Formats: sequence, structure tokens, C-alpha cells
Amino acid sequence: MDSRIVQWNCRGLKANYEEMQLLMDSETPVAVCLQEIFLKDCISFRSYRAYTKNVEDAERASGGVCILVKDSIPHERVELQTTLQAVAARITLHKYIVKLKSNPTNPAFDSIFNPTEVELYNRRPNVIQPLGLRMREPTQNLTPPIDQISKIETPQNPPWLMNKPKLNLSLLNFKKENTDPSILQVHFRELQESYGDCGTIYTDGSKMEGKVACACSFRNKTISRRLPDGCSIFTAELHAILLALMAVKASERRKFIICSDSKSALQALGRMKTDIPLVHKSLKLLDLITADRRDVTFIWVPSHVGIEGNEAADREAKRALNHAVSGIPCSDLRQSIASATYREWQNRWEAETHSKLRQIVADVRWRPTSKGLTRRGSTTMSRLRIGHTYITHSFVLKREEPPLCEYCDSRLTVEHILVDCPRYQDVRAKYFRATNLKTLFNNVDPGKVLGFIREVGLSTKI
Repeated sequence: MDSRIVQWNCRGLKANYEEMQLLMDSETPVAVCLQEIFLKDCISFRSYRAYTKNVEDAERASGGVCILVKDSIPHERVELQTTLQAVAARITLHKYIVKLKSNPTNPAFDSIFNPTEVELYNRRPNVIQPLGLRMREPTQNLTPPIDQISKIETPQNPPWLMNKPKLNLSLLNFKKENTDPSILQVHFRELQESYGDCGTIYTDGSKMEGKVACACSFRNKTISRRLPDGCSIFTAELHAILLALMAVKASERRKFIICSDSKSALQALGRMKTDIPLVHKSLKLLDLITADRRDVTFIWVPSHVGIEGNEAADREAKRALNHAVSGIPCSDLRQSIASATYREWQNRWEAETHSKLRQIVADVRWRPTSKGLTRRGSTTMSRLRIGHTYITHSFVLKREEPPLCEYCDSRLTVEHILVDCPRYQDVRAKYFRATNLKTLFNNVDPGKVLGFIREVGLSTKI
């Protein structure tokens, strides 16, 4: 896959459509960015999906921006909370790689994870590498490791032909925070007795300091399993239910109730979400148990209210935090991917030395607020933040010397105007008191900054 991005500033798409299509066919870029153009709601380019934003207001009769992203590239739209003429899409290759790892039957699996051209591209470092080689390094430091992803099994039977699990969520009617634990214990015992002579298995998952484990408890026996670091508690609870079903399958009893304190895990089973590997495995095992004319009911129980079996499962799950590690579903790596991506982005941002915005924004997750501002006001604030305005940087286009302040003969910059220049000291005191740009843009209302710019007569020069 190529990684070229094409940007095109144009006055009209209709007159240049054929030329644009030829350019895209010949260059096959990952994405195309169109600017300063009015776009219809439906825009069609072969093999590309369009994300558009058009603007019509008093300041601009018509205009718009558009991103065209190749259909074959995993991506998703990013919703921007801004009045600016902007649109964004995120390439989700990390997620694609992780999901592909769980499906060895995918035709692309070998080309991504078992590339044969390693030496060829090592000898030609200036040539763009295929996806498998480029993604090898970014996925090496994921937690949990990518090699511990469990494999997806294709269901042999459609969900509507599988036996629907029996759920009893009646104890949810009692609010744990408003109900005495002894009352909850009594209601649970009554519910347990209503099922007659049956075996009771308790399940629980535990997560502590990044370690994850699960366990199930039946009479005086317990089964536990350690899961890879970074797994979700949802996965741990589902794994515990799977262990309980394995215990049911190995037992000679005809009737069981499985008690779990995870509402989300039981609901995933009840909705038969076979796209979740652990749910699919549990449903398959439940089908085998039901085919043997045996009965299993899943009951939700509140946690940490003194129900002994549930407490025993919880203790065993905590002890299992030091056991050996087993496989996980690919979905549990999504948070790890997001965290690793943000760390890499943050490290690059902290190493940036020439960006004026870096002096203001320390965290890449920071987002400016434009609530209540006009489009022009948002544009002005954005230019002030990045330190590039007409009055301070037009000399670059004109090939002139950098401008100097007419009042104090200092270099004219955004910081000089907003913070330092004594010429505007009295006006500045009316709107804000800030000794540096970081304090100004992080703590002062944008409306006051714009009011200052208007009063000193610079609103048309930003």
C-alpha cells in the first residue's frame, strides 16, 4: 500500500473532474484533500469514499473542503467540534492489523505476517515498504503482545439455530447501594432454592495493577486462569463463564445455575453476540450441554455483599493474577493501540522545538474551545495560537525582512502583541492579565482575546 496524500486547491470541481480522476488513477494516493471548492452532497470517485463539509454564510458565499480516502484502506471519520471549515478522517491500520491477526484464514494474513521480501526492502531503504513490514515495529510493543491474540472461529451454525441462554436478572431490581447486604443474601437464597436440586457455580474476574485473571467456584473446587496484562474486565468475566461451562460439561449433574456479577457479560450472552470470540465459544459449549438434555441458567448476583460462593470466586481470581497467561480476543488490544499511538504522538510533540503551538499546548489530546465564536473568530484564534498571522508573517510571501514593532522597535510577533508590547498595556489590562501565551490561551476566555484584538485595531490584520 502506498502512503501518498494529494492536496488540491481548486475553484471548481466540475471543470477539472476528468483531470482529477486521471491524477488519482495514476498516483493511487491513500487520501486526497480538496480545498476552496463547493461540493455537492454526492461526490463520486472510483474506489474512494468522500467526507465533505460545505460552508455558506455572509462571509463566504460558498466553499468547502473534502477528504477522499481509498476504500481499501481501513479508516473512520473523525467528528470535529468546530465551526472551522474542516473535515477529518483517521486511518485505522493498527486496528486492522490486530483484527487480521485473529483470523489466519484471511487471504491477506500471510502477506502481512509472513512477508518474503524483507531482504529486498532492507537493501532499498528509500522504497516504500509493504504494509506488513511497515507495521512490524509499531505492533511489537503492544500490551498485551499481539502474538497472544486468540483466533476467531467461524460459526458453523447461524445464531438463530443456536440455543438461546436462559438468563435471570431479577436481582437487578434491588439497588445495591440502597439495600442492606443481608436482604440481598436472603433474596439470593430464595432465588437459588426456586431452582430445586441443582449445582451452583460462581464466576468472577479480577483486574489489579494491570494484571487480569478469572475463576469459577463450585462446591469446594475452583478453576482459575491468568489472562494477559491489559485485558478488559469484560473479557475476564466472559472467560470465567466459559470456565464454568467447561465444569458443567465435565460434571454428571443434569441441572446447573451459573452466578455472575457481570451484567454486561450476561447481556452479551443473552444477545448472542457471536462476533465476540468468548461469547461464541460459550454458546457452542452451551449447545453441546443442551443437546445432552441438561439445563443451565445464568443468574446475575451483586458483588461483595457476602454471598459466599461469589466471594470465593473473587478470592481465587485474585490468587490467579500470578498464574501463566492464556490468549485474548483482538478487541482487548484496541485500548492498548490507542494508548501506544498517543504515546508516540506525545513523544514526537515533546521533541518539537520549532512549533509556536508547542509552547502553548503540552498535551496532544488538548482541544481548543470555539463555543460561542463565529467562524471568523475561530479562525482568528487558531492563527493566534499557531503564531502565524498576516501582520507577522506576510513578509515570507513578499520576500521582505521580518517586521518590527513601530512603537518599541522589537521583532513583531503574536507574543509581542498579546503579552509584551507596552503600547497596548492599558488596553490589555481591560481584557486580561497574562505573562505568557500558555497562560493566555489556556486560562483566558477567547472572547476577551478577540475583544483586545478589535480594540487595538488588528482584527483585519490577523
